[in-house]
Amino acid sequence: FAEAIAIYGLVVALVMVLVAFGFKAAAAPFHLWAPDVYEGAPAPSAALIASASKLAGFTLFVRLLWVGFGPSAGSLSTVSAPGWITIVAIISAVSLLLGNLAALAQSNVRRLLAYSAIAHAGALLLGVIAAGRSGPGPLFYYAATYGLATVGAFGVIAVVERHGQCQQLSDLAGLHRRQPCCCTLRIMAIF
Repeated sequence: FAEAIAIYGLVVALVMVLVAFGFKAAAAPFHLWAPDVYEGAPAPSAALIASASKLAGFTLFVRLLWVGFGPSAGSLSTVSAPGWITIVAIISAVSLLLGNLAALAQSNVRRLLAYSAIAHAGALLLGVIAAGRSGPGPLFYYAATYGLATVGAFGVIAVVERHGQCQQLSDLAGLHRRQPCCCTLRIMAIF
């Protein structure tokens, strides 16, 4: 009886960890906050939310899953031994699919970046799954590259917003003709 309670307690703990991490990483189906926050927050705050906090969460998540819940990982190849890998793979697939398909319908720059972040969360979750076999190195390389690109994208948005409107994708049309020198120099100053 005590063993059954311990197993159910482990399952409940794992589900709570996956839900909490899903919100932190903006992975589907826990992504609903991301487009509104990315759209409403100032560019530096949105960049921090989109990069540093997400990357710190993934680092903790890899350590927690593979060190803490490693024995209950299960396998994707056998249905008889399901574990957390199967659940993470499903969340990853849904995040990739939903993030990319929803991004196609966006005309707002920040909402587009938010749905891109949801898709990237799915890709990063694939790295979490692979970290058990290949180690966390490739995941951290992808995460660092993603973080730098996200900060750069929000940096461009911040510079363009200082000199005009940058809400819709159409606001970026012809930007190189309207502000050729100013935008290039200010964007380069960020890096």
